[in-house]
Parts: sequence; structure tokens; C-alpha cells
Amino acid sequence: MTLISSPVAANSSSAADPERGSFQPRITDPLCVLLSDGSSLTARQVATQAHRSGHTVGALSPTRLGLAGLTRHVRRLHAVPPFGQDPHGWLEAALRVVRTGRYDVMIATHEQAALLALEAPRLRELGLALAVPSFAAMLRVQ
Repeated sequence: MTLISSPVAANSSSAADPERGSFQPRITDPLCVLLSDGSSLTARQVATQAHRSGHTVGALSPTRLGLAGLTRHVRRLHAVPPFGQDPHGWLEAALRVVRTGRYDVMIATHEQAALLALEAPRLRELGLALAVPSFAAMLRVQ
């Protein structure tokens, strides 16, 4: 799971993409990325960038009509309860998806970040990396 994203660390195969005008990192081992929510513009943007960087993307979503479900950059949507109505039901559904072993990392795209930070040990013991701060750090900024 090696991603070289620094222009200094990357070799000459990494360069700015003239079409998009952005730096494209060199990936030695693509990841399977799971987004915590697939209904927002943020999720669609993260999915697009992760896919363009060579990663496989899945998303948790209470609906197939969310933006992530309408982009070719998301390979699979996983049905979960709406987070705001049932955060613990959402977490249990997310854990079922993680237990399939398909994903290497979960990226929290919205309010799920607090619950994921709190429950990080449960997710990490399943072998999932999380892109969330510690729960203690989240409490300090709330």
C-alpha cells in the first residue's frame, strides 16, 4: 500500500497532468477505498480523485440516487441506513461491508467521522485503515 504523493519523493513518472493542471502521484499498490457516504458532492469529488489516482472506490449510501451512485468512478454502492436517523444501524451496516475484506481504507466524507473515530479500534481490528482523527482530537474542536 504505497502511495508517493510528494513531488520530491516521486520519480520522473509522476508529473503534472496538463489537461487537469494537477499533480498526479505515482501509485505502487492501488487501494480499495470505501467512502463513508455516497450522497454528497464531497463524496463524488473524493471518488473521482481516488479513481483517477488508480484506486478502486466503493461507497456507503442510503440511496442509489446520491451523487456517488451516478458517477463511473464508484464501482459499488453498499446500502446502509441513513446516518442521521440511525447512526448505530449505519455503523453495523458499515461493519458488515468492512467484514467482506474488500476494502483497505475508509475515508469519512461527512458527519460519520465522529462515530468512526470513536469506533476506530473495532474497524482497525478488522484490518481497515481509517482517514479520521482520534476521537479525543474531535472532542477538542467540538
